[in-house]
Amino acid sequence: MKSIPYLSWIAPIIAIIVGFFIGAVVIALSGLNPIDAYARTFSQFFSSLFKIGEIVVFAIPLMIIGAGLVLSFEANFWNIGAEGQLWVGGLLATLIGLYINTSAPIYFITMVIAAFLGGVAWGLLPVILKIKYGTNEILTSMLLCPIAILLIDALLTGPLKDPVYLFNQTQLIATEAWLPVLIPETRITLALFWPSPV
Repeated sequence: MKSIPYLSWIAPIIAIIVGFFIGAVVIALSGLNPIDAYARTFSQFFSSLFKIGEIVVFAIPLMIIGAGLVLSFEANFWNIGAEGQLWVGGLLATLIGLYINTSAPIYFITMVIAAFLGGVAWGLLPVILKIKYGTNEILTSMLLCPIAILLIDALLTGPLKDPVYLFNQTQLIATEAWLPVLIPETRITLALFWPSPV
């Protein structure tokens, strides 16, 4: 079977168009004007530099997950649990930022290593289950995602919760552990380039 030229970049464009079309149908069935709804939505998204930056900030974890999944898919292992691995990696990196007192370069190195090891450890669970019991890695890796999220939520409502704030969050990590902001008036940091070498 011949592969269709340029399908690798045409397919995502088609998917986006189909997604917008289905969304427009749902909006129209709700009695609203889809064009007006989309116009208002995008005008809000791009109304300031900060809001544009927030789109990039929320996209960075997805890019990191996507870059990491390339490796597992190349190995023919269907890892559907990357979100849970990201949460666990983030938890361990946060613990380094909270409880270790060191300098900026050491923070970065240790937090990256801790995040990597946390994600690997969580990702190994489906591998062990597959090797030992022959379980389907798609199912086990996917089901481990809500377990990771609920585990971290329990920590954020309990031992790791900052007593000062109403929301479930930790105390701020040491400022030396913060990545430099690339674009003023946004939260875009050097993490933007983290998926690139992967």
